[in-house]
Amino acid sequence: MSRSGARERSLRTGWPPKARSSRARSASLPSTPTGGYANAISATLKEADMVVDIFHVTKLASQALDEVRRRVQQDTLGRRGHAKDPLYRARRLLLTGANHLTEKMATKLDALLQEGDPNWEVTITWTVYQKLIDAYQQPDSHDMVTLIDALKDLGVPPAWSEARGGADS
Repeated sequence: MSRSGARERSLRTGWPPKARSSRARSASLPSTPTGGYANAISATLKEADMVVDIFHVTKLASQALDEVRRRVQQDTLGRRGHAKDPLYRARRLLLTGANHLTEKMATKLDALLQEGDPNWEVTITWTVYQKLIDAYQQPDSHDMVTLIDALKDLGVPPAWSEARGGADS
């Protein structure tokens, strides 16, 4: 069953006032990052902090990275990727954690990006993707907050905004 904003909002507004206020005072609320669900929570539980698990963050970030790769490939070649195209060949390596890349894999990825990513769009998005994944693996939450703040200062790469459906969505 999908979690639409209206359904989630109706569930939350159906709680007795005391329950709503006690939940609103909670420190954090686990969530999936989907628009309807997140909007319903923020509309009804204004004081709660939203916490998104690494699975959903990784999924959204990898989808955004893949969208950027496809768009750059389409822009540079004028078509979808073929087996011999550099960005198409790099697609699996791009989704591999940097800490899991062997020296040979890292060299291959670097060569493919140099050949197929003329404006560094995929490279920059890959770097942000890796830093975001790394932030969730930090043992100290302060380190994670520092890393996420640094990512915020970079701003959202335009391609990630595209992957979400536009800057206003």
